[in-house]
Amino acid sequence: MTTIKRAAVAAPAAPDSSHEGPWPDDWKVSAKTCAARPGGTVYAQAEVTWDGPAFREVGDPTIFDGAKLRLQIEQSREGADPVVVERDFPGLEERLEDSTAGANYDGHHRTPTISHRAGRGHQRHDYTGSPTV
Repeated sequence: MTTIKRAAVAAPAAPDSSHEGPWPDDWKVSAKTCAARPGGTVYAQAEVTWDGPAFREVGDPTIFDGAKLRLQIEQSREGADPVVVERDFPGLEERLEDSTAGANYDGHHRTPTISHRAGRGHQRHDYTGSPTV
């Protein structure tokens, strides 16, 4: 599989002095997406890694409220690229809230691969002459 697009996004931890919640706010989260187009189909997947805080609770399922990962495949065209496939992965929340026995919230999650058949909705037009400039 030949990789044609790769992007990485990182969100550094920055403790918020105004944070008054019961959970620590210093999570380091990064996401990497990979897309490939071998032939007529585009494939994409993402991997998220995080370095969460060591906290007093082990495996606390109430830390996040609806955390999910959304993976999209966009069709490249002039102007805004329309989304042709989109899938949410809500399992990320459960993984984020799972800790080691020492209450350390570090981990990673890789999505299943999503795909889109490229070229759908396009037609080929053959022209017999050269365009005039």
